Parts: sequence; C-alpha cells; structure tokens
Amino acid sequence: GNAASAEELRSCKIGGCCGKDTPLLSHEAVLVRLQAIPQWTISADRKAINRRLIAKNWKAAMQFLNEVSALAEEEGHHPDLHLTGWRNVEVSLTTHAIGGLSLPDMVLAAKIDHIQVECSPKWLKEQDSAKEQGFNPDETTSERFAVVNRYIELANDHNQQGLLGMLASPCNMFGEPASPEGMAWYFDTYTDVKFEVTTRPCLISRGDPHTIRVGYSRSWRKGNGKRQKVEVDEFFTLGPEGKITHIGYLQPPTSAVDVE
Repeated sequence: GNAASAEELRSCKIGGCCGKDTPLLSHEAVLVRLQAIPQWTISADRKAINRRLIAKNWKAAMQFLNEVSALAEEEGHHPDLHLTGWRNVEVSLTTHAIGGLSLPDMVLAAKIDHIQVECSPKWLKEQDSAKEQGFNPDETTSERFAVVNRYIELANDHNQQGLLGMLASPCNMFGEPASPEGMAWYFDTYTDVKFEVTTRPCLISRGDPHTIRVGYSRSWRKGNGKRQKVEVDEFFTLGPEGKITHIGYLQPPTSAVDVE
C-alpha cells in the first residue's frame, strides 16, 4: 500500500484484487506516484491516467499491445487499449469498479513502462528535443500559474472573500473542506500573516498539468509582537473551470523560527 517509486510499484503483485472494495488513492497519493511514472498523464477529471506513443510501424505497435495484454491477464487488471492511424498507441488505466484511480493502476503503469517498444525515430527525436529544451508552459498552464500568484496576492491582502471566490465547491484545504469559518480562523490565528514566494509556480510533474507547486516563506506576528517564519512547499490543483479544488503541503512546513 505504500509503494511509491517505480521500483517499488513494479515489485507489487496485483493478483486480480480490483473490485468495489478497492480503496481509491487520495489526491496526495496520486501526486506522489505520478512522479514515478512520468510517461503517464492524468485526465482532467483525475479518474484515469493515460500514456501515448507513436510506434515505428504496425508490427511494433501490435507487439507492444500484445505484451501489455499478456501482462494485464497475468496481473488481473486490464487497461483500455487504443490503436489509431496504424501506429498511434494510447493506453488508459482506471479502476472501473470504483470510478477512479487505485494503487493497482499505478502498479500496472510502472510495469507497462518496463515493456520495450520500438517507437518512431522521428517521435523519439521530438521527445528528446522537448526534454533538452526544458518545459515551456503553454497558455493554459501559464494561466494556472497566474491563478496561484493571484491567490498569494489576495492572501497577502487578507482578502478572505476574494480567496473564497477562487475556490471550487467543494475544495479540500489541507485535508479539510474549505469554509468561510476556516478561512476566518486562519487569519485570526496568524496575525498580520505575510507570504513571500521563494520558488515560483511550476508544474509538480509533466504528467499532471493541473497541479501547481509553489514555495514560500510564511511569517506572522506573535502575541509578544515578534514575528515567526516557516518555509512552505505547497501544491494547488485546479479543476476544469479554473478554480482551485485542492491545496496541500508537499512537505510539512519547517519549524518556526523568530524573525528580526
């Protein structure tokens, strides 16, 4: 249940255990495991992961799909397989019985990535070129970065109504449902709280274009008038309509230190 790295996932045995009692992976658990399977992309509704490739030819595509099929039979967990244009391959994984992602999906994805496939040389060259150039955000991703920056600006202004207006309904904040009462408690507890970005917004992984990572220093004034500060590594997940559906920590905040 704790397998997270590619090696750990590949060492698991599914054994046909998927059913209506299979646990859904939490939002945070999916984020962690997506980093172990970078060739896969999560769907906008976060219920499936997909891998696409262009094989060298029909024979290579069918050989790959047949090996995936044999693996699926052995594991007792079956992906959706698509072949179009005679060599464009797509593999989609979800746990249908529970309508979302489970650990067996991640396990099978890691095992599929271990299958050799002869890809189009042109397509491979394009993939290598994209890696060398680094990530250049498209317009949609840039808009998501702007949403996170705007959220931090409103937080620095202590604009609670503005912040609530950026949240989806429901929105999960650090494991709890977001609410006006919770927002008011936060700003009452952390007097004169300020946020200073230390790591600009970026994608947490290429496989999740909906989740943005940002690092910042959070400081507030204590009862004795002195300020304390912690370093925070946080994520924001945005839904299809551009509103924030999840906020949480990628790492626990550092211990508070006094600020001059």
